[in-house]
Amino acid sequence: MTLSISNIAWLPDEEKTIAALLRAEGVRYVEVAPTRIADDPRSLSRTALRHYRAFWADHGIGIRAMQSLLFNRPELHIFRDDASMRATIDYLSVIIDIAVELGATVLVFGSPKQRTIAGIDPSDVARRETEFFWRVGAAAAGAGVHFCVEPNPPAYGCDYINTIDEVVALLNRVSSQGLGVHADAAAMTMVGDAPETLIALAPVLKHFHVSEQDLAPIGSRGVPHERFAAALHAGGYRWLTSIEMRAGALGENAERVRAALATARAAYGAG
Repeated sequence: MTLSISNIAWLPDEEKTIAALLRAEGVRYVEVAPTRIADDPRSLSRTALRHYRAFWADHGIGIRAMQSLLFNRPELHIFRDDASMRATIDYLSVIIDIAVELGATVLVFGSPKQRTIAGIDPSDVARRETEFFWRVGAAAAGAGVHFCVEPNPPAYGCDYINTIDEVVALLNRVSSQGLGVHADAAAMTMVGDAPETLIALAPVLKHFHVSEQDLAPIGSRGVPHERFAAALHAGGYRWLTSIEMRAGALGENAERVRAALATARAAYGAG
């Protein structure tokens, strides 16, 4: 397995320091939240994206994945109504284009509060689900990337797709080469999904987050990382194993990142 880390683990002003640290630690890939590059990613020019990609390349690091795709976009929602669903599709089409420019091949779709279904007619949910995931999946397939659906626990405000089995069922309902499964160690632990569930998911599992509840420091909340590692190895998982952790205060994140890398490597044996 190959170790990566998301850029939500540090603050933008620390990026140069963290990039040097990751290079020294032998980390070859990062995961990117687009709003960490610009408040509105749609404002980014191709030149700006090339410069950001080159910044990481100059440190021997590639951008392989993207997450937090709808962060700070409360007006976007899959199921609220047809207009907001289609606006969300349009926005994500831009995000997919950004991913291609940056070299990312996986996009992680979590966004628990932008996919809630409480109070919405089930027939509208089913219809919008089909349109949304078919169109986004087609856009992803056309761009040569995977749009990976993340199950989120109810504790994160999510009432649609809480478990790994529900993601698999979704992919059976809406078949697309552009869709995939993303698994998150903390989210699975919070809903009682056994790590061993991942063994059989090798054909569709495209990304994995090493995480703790509420994005706390890795190893601090009792997630059984050794079991997850064993399951991933047993299933022949070959994609990124990416640390997802919230940033701390300015100036303390280099040490937090260093500690997270050490804990993840000890548990997952990732290089």
